[in-house]
Amino acid sequence: MVWAGGMLLLFGAPSKVTFTLYAAPPGVITFYGAQRSKTNERRRNLAQWSLFLRYLMVGHRPVINGGRRAAARSEWLPMRARLGDRAEVLTGLPGLGALDTALGKDEPRDTAGGAIAFDNKPRMYGPDVVYRARKRTGKKQS
Repeated sequence: MVWAGGMLLLFGAPSKVTFTLYAAPPGVITFYGAQRSKTNERRRNLAQWSLFLRYLMVGHRPVINGGRRAAARSEWLPMRARLGDRAEVLTGLPGLGALDTALGKDEPRDTAGGAIAFDNKPRMYGPDVVYRARKRTGKKQS
């Protein structure tokens, strides 16, 4: 509807010749977007495309403490880091050299601290240990 409305505002009602321009892009997007993604079979192509565009625009915002604290602006990945090697190809294209400053610095900013090491050790308690612990605390089983 948005595509057809935009085309109507720009060019008016479709003729026999221009009807293909009105109908083909939404049809092609629907046809290829509804197919299963080859990279992630749990998603459709349209979802993959949407997530890719969102990643380009918004970037990676880390989840900190289970989402209890929003990431500071310094913790986001810059655009150049998101694009990777494609950033150099993009800025090398004719007329797009001005994007070099818009993409930001080469390296992401330093993190707040070092990596945290997790060394959790699973322990299995048998019924005898649980019985002694209950006896010590004086709790009765209900």
